[in-house]
Parts: sequence; C-alpha cells; structure tokens
Amino acid sequence: MIEATGAQEDTLSVSVGAQLERLTDRLVVEYADTAPAEEVRGLVEAAVVDLGEPRVLTYVPVLVDRAVRAELRQRPAELRS
Repeated sequence: MIEATGAQEDTLSVSVGAQLERLTDRLVVEYADTAPAEEVRGLVEAAVVDLGEPRVLTYVPVLVDRAVRAELRQRPAELRS
C-alpha cells in the first residue's frame, strides 16, 4: 500500500472538504421542498462524524451523499412534500 505524505494528505483533505461543500449545496437545493437547509447541513455533518477518521478519503463524499439521502428518504411522506 502506498502511504500519503503529509502534503498529499493535506491536499486530499482540502479536496474532500471542497467536495463535501459542493455536495451540501446540491443536497440543500435538491431537498429544498423537503427539509430546511440547516437540517440538510446538519445531516451532512453527522454523516461525516459517523465515518470517524477513514483511512481512505476518496469515498467520503459518496458515502456521505448516500447516508444523507437515505436519512431524508426515511421521513414520513407528509413531511417530504
């Protein structure tokens, strides 16, 4: 396995952070009729925390996206529209 250097880890962290910001913005827009923006942001933050400190950062945005969408889909129908 190839280990990332400190500089590479920093670059990956910034990249993942930027991806999570874009993901959050997309989810806020997509679920605007379903959930308040602050709630969506909170779900994104909770999903990131739930992942802990993953060794591979590449998949963090995808895993967060899936977790937040699953959470929002579980809402009762009357709260979704």
